[in-house]
Amino acid sequence: MNFETSGVYSPRERAALSYAEAITWRLDPDDTFWRRLHEHFSEEELVELACFISLTMGQQSWIRLLNIEHHQVMAGSAASMAPGFETVEVVSAAKANENYWATKSS
Repeated sequence: MNFETSGVYSPRERAALSYAEAITWRLDPDDTFWRRLHEHFSEEELVELACFISLTMGQQSWIRLLNIEHHQVMAGSAASMAPGFETVEVVSAAKANENYWATKSS
């Protein structure tokens, strides 16, 4: 969660995560924030990132509202929210794996 001080991310990646944080938590960024983003991204890239972040956050909110998992939305189709996770068993096995991304500490 502390991406700003993590050695795992590049300055560009930290800027993108900061942008995602600002959008997600409705922060009120200052000029320094925007200068930092423009050091790493063009206007077009910022729009594309914002669209992706917004779509992802909306998707997460929607599946939480419905109390479902990603694999339950159009499973087995090209429109699936989680290609490769078409069944409860596959999702459960992935989440139980010690390398599952959400259980790793950084």
